[in-house]
Amino acid sequence: MADRQAPVADRDVRIVPANEASWDDLQEILGSADAGRCQCQWFKVPGWLWRASTPEGRVASFREKTSCGEPDAPTTSGLVAYLEDHPAGWVAVEPRTAYPKLRNQRVPWLGRDEDRDDDGVWAVTCLVVRKGFRGRGLTYLLARAAVDFARERGARSLEAYPMLAEAGKQITWGEAHVGVRQIFEDAGFKEVSHPTLRRVVMRIDFATTRGQRHHVHRTTTTPAGPLPVDQRDRGQRRRHPQRRGPAEPCDVAFSRTTISAATRSVRAGCSPAGPSSSTSRMPSPSTISARSKSRISARHCAYTP
Repeated sequence: MADRQAPVADRDVRIVPANEASWDDLQEILGSADAGRCQCQWFKVPGWLWRASTPEGRVASFREKTSCGEPDAPTTSGLVAYLEDHPAGWVAVEPRTAYPKLRNQRVPWLGRDEDRDDDGVWAVTCLVVRKGFRGRGLTYLLARAAVDFARERGARSLEAYPMLAEAGKQITWGEAHVGVRQIFEDAGFKEVSHPTLRRVVMRIDFATTRGQRHHVHRTTTTPAGPLPVDQRDRGQRRRHPQRRGPAEPCDVAFSRTTISAATRSVRAGCSPAGPSSSTSRMPSPSTISARSKSRISARHCAYTP
């Protein structure tokens, strides 16, 4: 077996959904300390974990959700890492709605306008590396694998709520089980909020296919050619010419907008006591000079009402 103190190499690590791993392997990773006592139920139990649940209940719940030893199970709650065929690491990754306690904590929500019932957003809530395999970068590989796993299972976004690790300062498992910031930065996450002094919310958004709902980021592109727009969009385009789409060739000398612009120009030149009917001063296209046509067309040819 390779030196346990050397950084892990990708070729030596195999990461599988928990339902493809054995229950005994997963329990070896958690051990008998805090992770083994918790059984990854910290965010599953709404109340105080140690009072609102029993050791037997936590084990039973964890085993049910992971579906360990059931390769054909439709769902599981995380991934198991093997280093040279030795069970070495665990990461919990599920839809955010699968964590009842997370719903009522302030870290994920402070300063954010999020739908707490949106099951298209997934979350990484726990990272555990087996004793004897720590300090070799395995959590980085687990975080990257969690991104791929969530994307493949249909997640629209993936969040994490890591600690900020200060140089020279140690943090306990009770704090670090959520991971540290640099792990998720390496996996492509971006910080979206900083709710407390030592915690941040990080997120990675996946590309959506046509027809999928995506309420977090909305971008609009305007293809060339006229578009069917409603009255609101049409009004926005008139007030903000810089939002126009790509310019159309100016083959047509005039449109309704062009004539309206010319009309406003003529009216602006009339005296206050001008004629009672402004239409008497309204020019026809044939009376507008070539120079005016060029100037007006240049301003309006990119817009089709």
